[in-house]
Amino acid sequence: MQNLVHKLYTAPAGNRMDKKRKDMAQYTQKAIIDTFQDMLKKMPFDKITVTAIVSVCGISSNTFYYHYRDIYDLLDVWLQIKWKKYFMDKLESMSWQDALK
Repeated sequence: MQNLVHKLYTAPAGNRMDKKRKDMAQYTQKAIIDTFQDMLKKMPFDKITVTAIVSVCGISSNTFYYHYRDIYDLLDVWLQIKWKKYFMDKLESMSWQDALK
């Protein structure tokens, strides 16, 4: 019984902290990707630097490198997001019979 009480009082706090960290990580990744996308609209990829991204985002370069290996890793993630969105939009507009073709 004491074990159960201990779990009830300690588990939620731990879960809240894990959720906070996960939410903050997702927020940071979204900020980086959004900044990258905005920069791509204004300049070619080869002119975009990690320094410029972190400056616009207001984060440290360590934070960037925590989430991405380098600018090419960020490009890869951005392309995957765009690819998934494109195909999900296509699938939603199709009938299930057309999607199976």
